[in-house]
Amino acid sequence: MQPSELSFNLLSRRKRRAKHKRPVQYCDWIKRRS
Repeated sequence: MQPSELSFNLLSRRKRRAKHKRPVQYCDWIKRRS
């Protein structure tokens, strides 16, 4: 597995968790962070 694929999988995982745990606010917080 290439590093790009791995990071992509991690991002999708985080997004799924974020959706379950918190709505839009969490996504906005991550966007501001990066």
